[in-house]
Amino acid sequence: IVLRPDFEQTLVRGFSRMAGTVIGAGLTTLIGLWLRPSGITLALLTLPCAWLCFTSFKANYALYSVAITAYIVFMLSFIGIPESSVLFNRLAATLSGGSFALVVYSLWPRMGRPR
Repeated sequence: IVLRPDFEQTLVRGFSRMAGTVIGAGLTTLIGLWLRPSGITLALLTLPCAWLCFTSFKANYALYSVAITAYIVFMLSFIGIPESSVLFNRLAATLSGGSFALVVYSLWPRMGRPR
């Protein structure tokens, strides 16, 4: 999902993915602390997140990452997994995996670049 044909576009998308996940986790935490959602409220919170995922994917990848993070947290909280656990695991996985991928991608030899 992140890889693009152009090196710069891939880097921008990678950083957008990581920034969007951090922002999405922050917003979801604030919503969770403020509303203390359960049951039907969690289900209703997933609807705008799902809509935003589908509408923003091609237009703004950072916004898509915010929406998909909130969607995943609300959906997993709906089935009983604590929000804090989902948020921590999503942040840790995205930031560590994204950082590793961007470093490797930056160092990997590319066609048309002097070696």
